Amino acid sequence: MSMRIFSALFFCIAAQAALTLCYSLSLHYELKTSGFDSMVYAQLMQNFLDGKGFTSSINPPYVPQYWLGFHFSPILYLILPVYYFFPHIETFMAIASVSVALAAWPIFLCARTILQNSSRALLIALIYLCSPFVINGAILGFHEVDFVPLCMGWMLWAVIHKKCSALLILSTVLMCIKEHYGLSVAGFGLLWAWQYRECKFGFGLAAFGLAALCFIFAVIIPHFNPMGAPTMLNAASAEDRFSWVMSRSGIEAHIAAIANDGFWYGVKLLLPFLLLPLGSLMWLLPGIADAAANSLSLQIMMRSPFSYHSMALMPVIMIALCQTIKKYVPEKKTNDVMLALVVASTCYAYIQLALPVSDMSNVWELSAPQFAYAQTDRKAIDDINALIGKDAPVAAQANILPHLHPRFEMFPYPLATGNANRIVLHLAFPFTHALSLLGIPYSVANPTYFSSVESLLHDPAWGVAYYSNRWLVMQRNAPDKASRKDALEGYAKLREDYAQVQNTMRRARP
Repeated sequence: MSMRIFSALFFCIAAQAALTLCYSLSLHYELKTSGFDSMVYAQLMQNFLDGKGFTSSINPPYVPQYWLGFHFSPILYLILPVYYFFPHIETFMAIASVSVALAAWPIFLCARTILQNSSRALLIALIYLCSPFVINGAILGFHEVDFVPLCMGWMLWAVIHKKCSALLILSTVLMCIKEHYGLSVAGFGLLWAWQYRECKFGFGLAAFGLAALCFIFAVIIPHFNPMGAPTMLNAASAEDRFSWVMSRSGIEAHIAAIANDGFWYGVKLLLPFLLLPLGSLMWLLPGIADAAANSLSLQIMMRSPFSYHSMALMPVIMIALCQTIKKYVPEKKTNDVMLALVVASTCYAYIQLALPVSDMSNVWELSAPQFAYAQTDRKAIDDINALIGKDAPVAAQANILPHLHPRFEMFPYPLATGNANRIVLHLAFPFTHALSLLGIPYSVANPTYFSSVESLLHDPAWGVAYYSNRWLVMQRNAPDKASRKDALEGYAKLREDYAQVQNTMRRARP
């Protein structure tokens, strides 16, 4: 690889990482991030360092629970030393941006081997970096799956270069990222058996992945889960996504809708690449875990280009794309096809950016980078953190949780308050052109949030402990220490702000 290509590749990686980190930080300081993302992991790390176990209370059933009972992600233990020295939410955002961008490196190496051309391989890496599925995945907080594109990229490299030991090690790493990736390991095993006709290793790897998958779902998660079963499969949980698969009536009620959504989800994924990855179906097998999970979920968010769930599929799609070009596109037409791919994928990305009327479009609402809180917000956050201390249980709306000190018990209001004696709210709507983004700011339907706050403000059992610049702290069984009248006026202004956003969206609709 020439130094020019090498420099261009790492410039693109650095530029994409910087871009997504800038967006992440700006959304954070504008109070547009969610406590269900990076804050969950900060709470896990802080609880572990405080000797309270690798626990979180922010996810269902909203009690302190070992993380391995919610998601099987032992890979997160590797972040503990980083968090110990840099105990900030921003640390997770930086890890996410760098990890996602670095996956372009193994993708480039794979593409160069397949296409035998460094310039074309660089274009493939650039297409990956510019994908809205990838960019949004890096922007929207930290999740354990941020490590998957990098791991998948190197696993594909191991298959292409026939490195069975590396593939086995990386398969173990992949299964430590999230519970369903044993299915992807099985896909890699089948791909190996088909590609090299080495059934012993290929089928053995597939069996290893499936056995690990069954053990994780049947033994490990139920052991650590307070509900005794995976939360995602439990119809009684707020995170219910797949319980319909376990029920005959559920299948009958949902199969048509799921099939329709799954079809259009596949179109969304592959249309930017002119459907060419379909020409190498076997190379799509390693993506089976996320393709199945996203397609079968009751949660539409998992099929949206504005969420992070499809990010892990991009390395697989990129390499399947390269294999199709190699097999079916004549050399003299390859440059034309590459140009068409760049145009199609770029146009798709910008169409997603420009969608004017969508509850998801506000991820692009940012008008200018913001790398610090507004002065009034900074003062209020400092005051509130001093007021609530570092250990007391606390509940807060979803977009406020990331701005509080992590502690053993934190709850997403109004979904849960647990035994918290203080509730922290911000009576200002953070968006101007959309009503919500993946549950931000309230984690529930906005009318439900409003009715809950109104009831709270009229409940004599809760006193107004703090009110300043529309930041509000309610305290259980305590007298008012700030003006309840001012808090009610702030709530009325919040409703006006929200109504204005509704009107703006209504006028924008064709």
